[in-house]
Amino acid sequence: MKILSIIKNEKTSLTMIVSGFFLIILSIILFLWFDIDFKTILPINSQKFSQFGDFIGGVVGSIWALAGVLLFYIALTEQRSDIKTNQEALRSQIEVLNQQVKEFELQRKELESSRKVYEDQSRTLKTQQFESNFYSLLNVYSTIKDKLNNLDQSKDFFKVLFDKLNINYDPKVSIEIHHENMINRYILLFNENRGHLSHYFKCFYRIIKIIDSSSFDIKEKVFYAKILRSQLTDFEQLILYYNSHSIYGIKARPLILKYNMLKHTPIFSKPEFQYYLDIQKNYDILFFADYLNQFLTKHINESFELDSETEKIEERFVAFNCIVGIYFNTNIEIKVFCDKNLSNNNVNLNEDQFSDFILFFIYDRIILSTYLDRENVILTRFKTETERNKIYGVSIETTLSLVLNSDKY
Repeated sequence: MKILSIIKNEKTSLTMIVSGFFLIILSIILFLWFDIDFKTILPINSQKFSQFGDFIGGVVGSIWALAGVLLFYIALTEQRSDIKTNQEALRSQIEVLNQQVKEFELQRKELESSRKVYEDQSRTLKTQQFESNFYSLLNVYSTIKDKLNNLDQSKDFFKVLFDKLNINYDPKVSIEIHHENMINRYILLFNENRGHLSHYFKCFYRIIKIIDSSSFDIKEKVFYAKILRSQLTDFEQLILYYNSHSIYGIKARPLILKYNMLKHTPIFSKPEFQYYLDIQKNYDILFFADYLNQFLTKHINESFELDSETEKIEERFVAFNCIVGIYFNTNIEIKVFCDKNLSNNNVNLNEDQFSDFILFFIYDRIILSTYLDRENVILTRFKTETERNKIYGVSIETTLSLVLNSDKY
């Protein structure tokens, strides 16, 4: 260990270098000083100089080479020591950085938690502000409706208005003409009651508008729209229906469709359907219409989805004990399979009346309830029969993607 420490000591190498210089001086004295006559005219003693060179190269050179090796070893050892020190310093820095990363991660989690709390508080505040405005407007809406109801002894302003609007359906008139007559009649009634109705419709539209303009997602918007919809009476929905088909309700149509505000409109209170209910004289036709509505809404909407490959769907309906099918070819066809004698299906309508009813119902759901332009959809009814059944059908020809209105949430 002592020898190793001596070797590693720089003084040893310096001593060897100095010793080399001393030997050079000593060799000059011994080899040249006493034996060479320093005269320029004499030739050089090459033998002496050769011996001198051999001595310097063999002895002093070896000593200095050894000193160089020792210095290189010392430098290498110190370099390794420095590298080790640097590695330890780097390791310490890495540990510090890792600790800082952990601290930053904790801070980030705290910030996320704080942000979530802030967002929850902000959302709660926005909800409170919205609900304050929403329920205030809903209260105003209820007050307006109460004032309208107090205008008549029956306390039902919208029923009185609808009774004035109601035009008995004439089966000799097409459904399109009858609907236009109803709208024209409504426009006259609206102008007679403009002072009352305009205030009502403005308030109703404003409530839907603030729902739609809110920062909520669509599911929450639908929730508040359903609260408003629950306040509507049957006759309110009927008046809203005819108003939306008039020039006064064009602006409200997109929002009515988006939130399905007229979902519960009593279809058999419309004169064209009341006509068939009076003939049927029982509620089987209401149940049939309800089944047919669900059937059409589900399967027509699904048929326009990208992954739909359905060609036909057939289901048995409890009401009227018949089979209803929908077929997707070039056109969409809806067929109702009944017994050749309709009375066996508990249908009190004759064949033409039943065929008209199916056509009118599909026309109402596909065109009137979605505000489609009649020029873009062509409905054609047909009747065929097999050995056992008579088939009442409607063909739907259109280039549009049909979507029947329904609740999404």
